[in-house]
Amino acid sequence: MAPALKDLILRPGDFFRDLASDPAAYRIPVLIVLIWGILTAVLTFLNMSLVMGAFLQAAPHQQGMELMTGIFSVISVMGAVFSLPMAFVYWGVAAFGLYLVSSIFSRTGSISHTATATAWGMIPLVICDAIRIPLFFLYRNAMAVTVSPGFFNLTMKGQANGSGPYAPVSSAELAKYISFSHAFSEYSIVSFMIFTLALLGCAWFWFHALQHTRSLTPKQAAITVLVPVVLFLGILLASRIMSGWV
Repeated sequence: MAPALKDLILRPGDFFRDLASDPAAYRIPVLIVLIWGILTAVLTFLNMSLVMGAFLQAAPHQQGMELMTGIFSVISVMGAVFSLPMAFVYWGVAAFGLYLVSSIFSRTGSISHTATATAWGMIPLVICDAIRIPLFFLYRNAMAVTVSPGFFNLTMKGQANGSGPYAPVSSAELAKYISFSHAFSEYSIVSFMIFTLALLGCAWFWFHALQHTRSLTPKQAAITVLVPVVLFLGILLASRIMSGWV
């Protein structure tokens, strides 16, 4: 694996050319996605524990809130549990999406080679979360999340109106009742920047991968990769701004 990884970094074109000429092998690609999924699960648990802890501290001690506090307690765990299989879902979506979009330009190449090449190209995401976990602990003591009691008043009002105590709340409504410390906002911005660089790193590898697994020209490969990546980053940034995390 070490020599192959070195070739991937130093000579990505040659790496993916050799990868496309050999039978598709899934052992290392699956391992890459598995490691990323584990790191993502840890990071999700840390972030959700911080936010859900703020809800638990702000929750009033009154009848009808016991179940809600219990839900807050397990959300961070469930978020981590679902993060691991979701890594494989993201891999599948990315691989199928690249294969489908590249079909506009070329009908050559197999979905198997596209899938393995996509996983190899996700190594920057592994590095990303390996950096963001210690980054969380670097900011941990300075970060604070404050939940307004008005959030629970809204919840209890929904219960009184018969709409249920756990009616969904939009991101815009939620932002009215939650405030983040400067350290938390700074951590979120730095974390997002690291993720952005990692995703652009993936795009760089996928750019080379599609030229050989799908026989695309550099221009076709760039269009196939950059359009969905830039759109995804734009949507993600907009959602984080609306929620107040950035």
